[in-house]
Parts: sequence; structure tokens; C-alpha cells
Amino acid sequence: MLKWSKILTILFLLSLLIGLNSCAYYNTFYNTKKYFNDAMKTLKNEEETEKVSSNVRNEFNKTVKQASKVLQFYPDSKYVDDSLLMIGQSFFYMHDYHKANRTFNELLENFPTSEFVPQTKLWLAKTQLMLKNYDQAEVKLKVIIEKEKKKNIRNEARYWLAECNYAQEKWAQAGKTYRDGVNQLKDRRLKVKSYLRLGEINGQLGKYESSAEFYQDASETTKDANVQFDAMLQFGKAFKQAKDYDRAARIFLNLIDKFYSHKEVGSAKLELARTYYAKGERENALEWYKVIIEDHPRTEAAVGAYLELGMYEETVRFDYDKAQEHYTKAKTQSSTGEAVIEVGKRLEDLKLLIKYQKQIAQLNAQIASVIANADAADSSAVDSVEFAEEKNEDAEFDRVDSNRPAKSRRSIKKNQKRLTAADLDSLNSVLVDQKVALAELFLFQYEKPDSAFVQYLDILGTETGDAQRALAFFALAYIFDEYDKKITMRDSLYHILAKNYAGTTQGRAAAKRLGLQVNRVEITADMQRFQALEDRLFHEKQAQETLHNLEKFIHDFPDTELQPKAMYSMGWIYETHFKKPEKAYDVYKDLIEKHPNSEYAKNVKRRVKGVEDKQREDEQAKKAAENPEAKAKEADDKKIISPKPNSDDEKLPPPPRDKRRRSKKRTTVPDSDRDI
Repeated sequence: MLKWSKILTILFLLSLLIGLNSCAYYNTFYNTKKYFNDAMKTLKNEEETEKVSSNVRNEFNKTVKQASKVLQFYPDSKYVDDSLLMIGQSFFYMHDYHKANRTFNELLENFPTSEFVPQTKLWLAKTQLMLKNYDQAEVKLKVIIEKEKKKNIRNEARYWLAECNYAQEKWAQAGKTYRDGVNQLKDRRLKVKSYLRLGEINGQLGKYESSAEFYQDASETTKDANVQFDAMLQFGKAFKQAKDYDRAARIFLNLIDKFYSHKEVGSAKLELARTYYAKGERENALEWYKVIIEDHPRTEAAVGAYLELGMYEETVRFDYDKAQEHYTKAKTQSSTGEAVIEVGKRLEDLKLLIKYQKQIAQLNAQIASVIANADAADSSAVDSVEFAEEKNEDAEFDRVDSNRPAKSRRSIKKNQKRLTAADLDSLNSVLVDQKVALAELFLFQYEKPDSAFVQYLDILGTETGDAQRALAFFALAYIFDEYDKKITMRDSLYHILAKNYAGTTQGRAAAKRLGLQVNRVEITADMQRFQALEDRLFHEKQAQETLHNLEKFIHDFPDTELQPKAMYSMGWIYETHFKKPEKAYDVYKDLIEKHPNSEYAKNVKRRVKGVEDKQREDEQAKKAAENPEAKAKEADDKKIISPKPNSDDEKLPPPPRDKRRRSKKRTTVPDSDRDI
């Protein structure tokens, strides 16, 4: 009897121990499930899975930590596959896709018969998509759509297949897949995302009314206020793009009324103002821009409002000072958004426009004065100009415009030097370069071909060299072709170029476009070597290497016609990249001595003379300090004031390149053989 009582006691204790162990790992799994569900609940309320809040991330981290205890302490329990799935999902939502990928693969390898295999395969395909393994993701998703028995998994797989196509910019396929699956989706977040994607894709395809309908569906389906606001904003913009301005205005007004306290309501007011302007209600629009600036300072909407006011002053009223004022204020409102980039670009272009117009007016006045005085007396002298970098204001956009031709970047500064009619050729050459720069600005940045046309015609009416006239003819041919579609006029200009300017780059390009034989210049070894070096001139990090290669080039090709340009480039690197004007001076002086008749020697003569004059001035000042009586006499005799060699008042332009650098828009008109 005693024996049986001991056996029963042992069995009871064993069962109690097993029960306690089972209870322990169940509690661990229960806590895991609780953390995961709490995180998912918060995530669904936010409806923006791309942005995981810190609270949600903490819940997912707790999930991973708790589920890992199940795997570590209870590896034989029935909750291991559940725990692995939650770990993988947690990593996915925290955007740690590599860990998620390993976890999902582990589950499929170790638990091939688990009830979670179908959804794990879907999660694995989604992870491959996030890792941008599009081919693998697409194959896995198509297999699920074809073979999976559970309808909800098939429907979600179709959504992610559409996302895969969207990520690869396969717009037609993505649109069709979204449309096929959107009505079957039970997950509201995925349904809203599908509507938003469809609105975007239809907008890109120019189907604005369809786009508007999908954005409306998104706004009516979502329960997230921010998503609803964005969807309604896009809803109105779609009708504005469709030029249904009345309907767009009603949508924006309704949006402003419904979300009057929303942090982004200023953007809705901005779109309303733009709609009024597009509709022709200019005064109404201008009033709204002012309201936005007053009610929503230091926001992207305020930047947009200042941008629109600046564009109005610049393009409608031609009040460039007022436009510049608006653009400058816009930059103080925000540092983010597309409007900020546009403001910066327009401000730079406007400064260049004002600069070029000012310099052209000064040069025209200067030339007229020289001619008038020359008519009165051949020996008469007039106040002239020295071409140097303007201080402060021009320094900012000269850096932006550093790749323009050498003379076109020069500005005008009066000094005490005097010129005669013998300098008219030089003045006319600089005037034409300024007009070319202004014409290019009108054509490529402002897209005003008529204004550019006037400048190019004016160039042809100026006494200038073949290279500049050929450039003007070629640009006019481009305008006739691209904007006016006057093929006959274009071909007539090409014939003029091919016949009268055959030695220029534009003449050869015109001949080829007419189907005429082009006598090409043979590309020699020295030309190939120097062309390779040219691309590195503007890269400060490669300056030392480029300088060394230029020295080697000069040594290897002592008889090449490119020697002066190579020496000029060396001096420019010393002065621009290394800030060593004394080294540049030595190179420029050597250039003048060895190649006195080259165009590059002519370019640096004033610079070298300025340095030498400054050296003499310093020496005289030193002597005057020792002899006060001589100081007064020296001041009366001094006639030329030259900048210091290391001053920012005067910087030489970079060596002119065979392939001039332009913005993307400017590359459409070839000024070299690159487009031949």
C-alpha cells in the first residue's frame, strides 16, 4: 500500500512539473503575441508603414526579444514556428530586411508542413521586393497567385506584384495589376495605397480625370486624417491639370474648410492660388499668395508663394528688382522642398540676367563714347573699362557661371585707364560675348526664343570675328528648327554656315546636317592627350595630378600648337585651385615670353602688367614712406591702379574648352562636333 502511494506521489509531481513547464513557455509566447499585437494595432492606426514611430519600434523589439526566449528555452514547443513568423514580421516592419529574409527562410526550411508556410512565402516575397531583388520577388508572387488556395493571400500577393512592377517603373503593368486586385483587398491600408498609386500612374499618363477619381476613392476609403488630406490635395491638382479650374477650386476650398487647422493647409491655399492664376483671375491669386505668406511663415507653402510672386514680377511686369526681392525672401522661409531648389535656380539666373544687361549697356555706351571722341580727334581719349570680377554681388553667380566662355564672364569696372579707337575691336569682341551669354540665358533658362533671337541678330549686326558670327547663325538655325518649325529658313542658314564658315565647328556641323562632305581635322596624339586633360581642369581634387600631367604634356610635345593653352591652364590651376598667384605669375610671364602672339598671351598680359605695376607701386610706397616729400609727388603721377595679385577683384577665366559645359537644357544646341 505504501509502495503505491509513493508511485502516485511521484506521478503527481511529474505531472505538476510538466504542467508548470508548459504554463511557463505558454506565458512567454503569450507575452510575445501581446507585444506584437500592440505594435500592429498602433501601426494600423498610423496607416503609414513606411514611417515606423519609436513607440511601434519598441514594441517590435520587445516582440523579437520575447519570441527569442521561446526559441532558446523551449525549442521543442509547438509555438516555435509562430514565434519565428512574428520575429520575421517584426524585422520587416522595422525595415531590417536582411534579418527578416533569414528568419522566413529558417521557418520554411525547418517547418515545411507548418500552417504558416503560405503566409511565410508571401512575407518572403515581400522581403525580396524590399531588397530590390525584383526578379525573385516577381517569380514568388506569381507562383502564389497561381497556386495558393487561400483567397486573401492571393489577393495580397497581387497587390505586391503591382508594387514590384511600380518599383521597376513598369507603369502599364502596374496599373493593370492594381486595378485587378484593388476591389478584392480586405486590408484598408493596401486598398488606399492602391488607389493612390492608380491616381499617380494615371496622372503620369495624362489621364487626369481618371487620376482624380482614384484620388477621390483614396480620400473616401482612408481613416487617417493626413492620408485623407494628401489624397484630397492630389484630387484637386488632378482637375487643375485637366484644366477644370472651377472644379479644382471647389475641391481646394472644401479642403481648406475641412482641414483649416492642419499643419499643411498652406499647401492647399497655394494650389488654390495657382488655380486662380491659371484660370486668369490674377488679382485673386496674388491676394492668396500674400495671405499664405502672412498666415504660414517659414513653411514650404510660403516659399511657393514668394516664388510665384517673384515669377509674376519677372515674367509679367519685368520688374527684376522686385522679383529678386521675392526670391531672396523665399530662401529665408524653408530649406526643404522642390520650390527651394527652383527659387535658388531662378535667383541665380535673374542675377545673371541683370548682370549681362548692365554690362551690355555699359559697353554700348563705352563704344559710342570712343567712336564720338575718335571722330572729334584721333588722339582723343575717353574713360574706358577694365574687365575684372565685380566684388561681392557678382562673386556669387560668377562661381555658378564659371564654365562660360572667358570673355562672357567678365564684368565692367571703371578706372583711370584711358582707351582710344584702336581698342574698339577688343570692346566689340567682349560686347558680343556678353550678348551670346545673354542670348543663351534667354533661350535655355528662360525659354524665351524671341528674346534670344533679337540678341543673335544683334550680334550679326556687330563687327566681330567668324567664330562668333558662326555661333549666332547656328543658334538662329536652331531656333527656326526647334521653335518656329521653319525648315527652309533653317537650311538656308546651314548653307551660309557651310559655305562661308567652313572652318568653324558650326560650319562643319551645318555641312554634315545638309549631307555635304565635311573636311575633318585630323586628331593627333597631342590633341588626344590634351582633350583628356581638359575634363580634369575643373576638379579641385585632381588639381595636383592635372598640373603634373600638364607639365609632362609641355615636355613631351614641345612643338605642338597647344603649348600656349597648356601653359595658360597651368597658371589658371595655380591661381584658382592652389591660390598661389605668385606661381601663376611666373607661368604667365613665361607664356608671354615664349608665345607672345598667342591669344592666351594676350589674355594674361593685363594680369602680368597689373602684378608688375603693383610691385612698382609697393616699391614706390616703401620709398615714399622713407621720403614723405616724394609721397605727394608719387600720388600725382600714379595713373593706373591695379589689383593685388591675390585679390578677388580680378580672376582669369578658365581656359576655353572645345566642349563647353552647360546645363541639361543647354546641350540641345551643339557648339562643337559632339552633336555631329
